[in-house]
Amino acid sequence: MPFAGYKDFADCMAKNAKRYPDAETRAKVCGSLKAKHEKKMEIEQIKQKILEERKEIKEMIDVLYAEAEKFIQKAIKKPGAFTEWCKRQGFDGVTSECIRRGMASDDPKTRKRAALAKTLRKLAKRK
Repeated sequence: MPFAGYKDFADCMAKNAKRYPDAETRAKVCGSLKAKHEKKMEIEQIKQKILEERKEIKEMIDVLYAEAEKFIQKAIKKPGAFTEWCKRQGFDGVTSECIRRGMASDDPKTRKRAALAKTLRKLAKRK
């Protein structure tokens, strides 16, 4: 197996004969170079595996978000109803204060709509 610019271990030994006349020293040098190369290759394989796994996780998250969006669309029975309620309360639209007031409402529908608005805000921030 090639490493550090050498065809194999024997090539490394041959090309370093003048620089390291002692065969034992030469073997240690070539062994060290080969070990570093193998470690580097192992790290590259691990990096590649991590990148592939990250891609798979991202794809799974995308699927989950798509399913969540379908669920949310089914959960919104009357689009704009909470916005209209907020405007009737004197707000410019759905605000944090309007959501707080809606959560404290005596009307169970308004409380549910406020809870949904709060959830949708959290989801929007995650994207």
